[in-house]
Amino acid sequence: MTVKNSSDHRKPNALDWAESSWLRWIHVAFWTWINPILTIGHKQQLTEDDLFEEKNIHMDTWKVLIKTFWKNWLFSGLILLPYIAAKIAQPLFLKEIILTINDNSRPSHAGYLYACGLGLSAVVQALIHQQYFFRITRIGSHARIGLSSIIYKRLLSLPISSMIKTTTGHIVNLILNDVGKFEELRISIHQIWAAPLEAIIV
Repeated sequence: MTVKNSSDHRKPNALDWAESSWLRWIHVAFWTWINPILTIGHKQQLTEDDLFEEKNIHMDTWKVLIKTFWKNWLFSGLILLPYIAAKIAQPLFLKEIILTINDNSRPSHAGYLYACGLGLSAVVQALIHQQYFFRITRIGSHARIGLSSIIYKRLLSLPISSMIKTTTGHIVNLILNDVGKFEELRISIHQIWAAPLEAIIV
């Protein structure tokens, strides 16, 4: 008799469906891909079968870790570029609006254009900000879960003599502190290049 995993009954991941075609970008931008699970959660308590199916991530080494997530890191970095551009553009538009108000020689329609640009940059930031943090948080969670599973599998394969030398505190420290650093890394890794880029432009 075979026991089926509960994930076998889960629905396909709606985010993967939304990202599979550029024609469905609106579902990603406005988070409509999550509506089905929100509707179920509104009607009843969610169970494991109601959740979306996630890809199985098997990680054994650093090389596999990089191969698994490099595309996701790259994409999150690319969507950060228009966010940086909009963030830099906001004070510049505001500066031009103030100069237009104080300088009567400037055409009045220029001020309206700068105001539209200021509003558009705010909209771009609002749309991209949540997308960016959602994606890097998702990457960090996947990395933490994958590395925790590696530690668990490694513990199961250790001989009894090695298990005696390994304390519970050491294992807890590995999972909570060391593996948790990967989740913290997700926030700051793009700032390595984003901060100098902003400094150069400004």
